[in-house]
Amino acid sequence: MEIDARERFVRTLTFKKADRIPFVGDGYWRQTINRWYTEGLPTNVDVEDYFGFDKGVEDIPIYLGPLPSYVPRLLGETDRYRIEVKEIGVTCKELKVGMSMPEFIDFPIKTSKDWDTFKKRLDPHDPRRYPRYWGNELIEYYNSADHPIALGDGASVSPPVHVGFFGMLRRYMGFVPLVKAFYQYPEWVHGMMDYLADFYIEALTPAAEQVKIDCAWVWEDIAFNEGPLISPALFKEFVLPCYRKLTAFYRKHGIEIVIVDSDGDLRTLIPLFIEGGVKHFWPLEARAHMDVVALRKQYSKNIGLLGNIDKRALVEGKEAIEKELESKLPPLIESGGFIPHIDHSVPPDVPFQNYRYYINLLKRYIGLA
Repeated sequence: MEIDARERFVRTLTFKKADRIPFVGDGYWRQTINRWYTEGLPTNVDVEDYFGFDKGVEDIPIYLGPLPSYVPRLLGETDRYRIEVKEIGVTCKELKVGMSMPEFIDFPIKTSKDWDTFKKRLDPHDPRRYPRYWGNELIEYYNSADHPIALGDGASVSPPVHVGFFGMLRRYMGFVPLVKAFYQYPEWVHGMMDYLADFYIEALTPAAEQVKIDCAWVWEDIAFNEGPLISPALFKEFVLPCYRKLTAFYRKHGIEIVIVDSDGDLRTLIPLFIEGGVKHFWPLEARAHMDVVALRKQYSKNIGLLGNIDKRALVEGKEAIEKELESKLPPLIESGGFIPHIDHSVPPDVPFQNYRYYINLLKRYIGLA
């Protein structure tokens, strides 16, 4: 039986039989694509069309940031970088040439008074949060789409705004001030996280009520290579109640696939995410000790997994690629609940011929070649 990309995605991540597992694109740095143009990728074809991937997940572009937005403005620049206030209120230092993560140097929330002012911009009922063309025609398009439809990734701004608790407060406050606040001002942190949970639920309700949603994203980036950025105890006290509230809302509207997007080593937090109603994880960074085979053995079919193909193998070459796929794909394809994906975007040190070799080998594993 051949089914469309939408049903294939849902069936795979809910451990139901499908014609095959999804064949999905990976996300690519701009410099990666520019390099590949010099190594054989046609310039007149989108990379995802070139490789024939399934249609990917489409996120409903609901803006979850501050409204009115802050006024973007340039504060300074040199030959190498620009310093700008962004529309979500943070100040970033970014390279003019090349690609790297921005350096966040100032934030809109420093005190509880700042939060009281900031949260006035988080009115969940502001009509500007939804596309201006929101209505029956767009709703029908989403409901009849042949690819997965998602909530929570938010509308495109830079830096991005998503559904998230620790992750988004870190974005609005900065890492060190937020972590200090857990200890110095716990009631304030509880209040902010509770407000965010209610804000997300109210803002997303029209879409959840009118559209068949296949999955929901939560962005946290709550870990680094050696473990979480906050202790399991802090997560349980401050973050877990928000997840319980959010996932109860999702389940009420038939959304069972809730995917946490976090880099780093999440292993000690996975039981708490599960307790909070989150059972799907991406991108499962290999260099951060995340291993889909070990996770499947530990959690059986209690979690769904997306990613974990070590990008470093694609840099090394054919033998490393073969070893990586052979060690992970057979057992995970057999168990279900898994979508293979590079463990984040493909960086520019991956040669086009290596990526093409990886794709051709992957297609054989999933029955497309």
